[in-house]
Amino acid sequence: MAAGRCAMMRIVLVVLIVVVAAPVGAATSKLSADGNARLFLPDVVGPVRPPLLVMLHGRGSRREHMDAVAPTAVEAGFVVVTINAPIPLGPGKFQWPPGADIEAVLKRISTYLSGFPETASERQWYVAGFSQGAWYAVLLAMAHPETVRGVLSMSAVMMADMPRLSAPKQIPLVLWAGYQDRYAERAAEFFADLWRRAGSPVKLERFDGGHTLPQDWRLRLPVALQFLRNPEQR
Repeated sequence: MAAGRCAMMRIVLVVLIVVVAAPVGAATSKLSADGNARLFLPDVVGPVRPPLLVMLHGRGSRREHMDAVAPTAVEAGFVVVTINAPIPLGPGKFQWPPGADIEAVLKRISTYLSGFPETASERQWYVAGFSQGAWYAVLLAMAHPETVRGVLSMSAVMMADMPRLSAPKQIPLVLWAGYQDRYAERAAEFFADLWRRAGSPVKLERFDGGHTLPQDWRLRLPVALQFLRNPEQR
């Protein structure tokens, strides 16, 4: 099964960029030719290059779920790339590889980042994800601390047995979990404990709700991203 998934992910994606200068809130966006990735840029870029944030949607969703969140992250000082998962589940629905195929997810992210001139040279980035996307966001940090600078996990669900990985040193993690979402709560508590035992910066934030984003996510998101950039300023 694992070999089959890896074989599927070896398909070469030729990512050409169609420049679509469509204003989206405080951001301008560019869409990849195949429509599977969108780059969000601030309308005005200062002398300091903004950090890159990769956003991963949940199982049975699509990148547009994260597209709705991206402009708020841009306003918080980030360049954002949202990416469709590779496996179709039906019209307009996708999932990331079942289990914990971290390398396949990293390869897909790298493929699309290299396709955008603005992100082609990026070797380190932040990652945020929802549900299955959050599961992979955390695993990416654990498996590739040289690449991931910080993680926002939004309602992560543990989609498989936990790989034998350690929490990375000094990579900050923010976890969101609804009180009515028992699976996300368990995952959040598990990951928070791993980070605490490693002495790494972590914040676990609960909210009133189920398997969704918190109603006040527009207020929470800039604060979470600021913590990822400067965890010492709590």
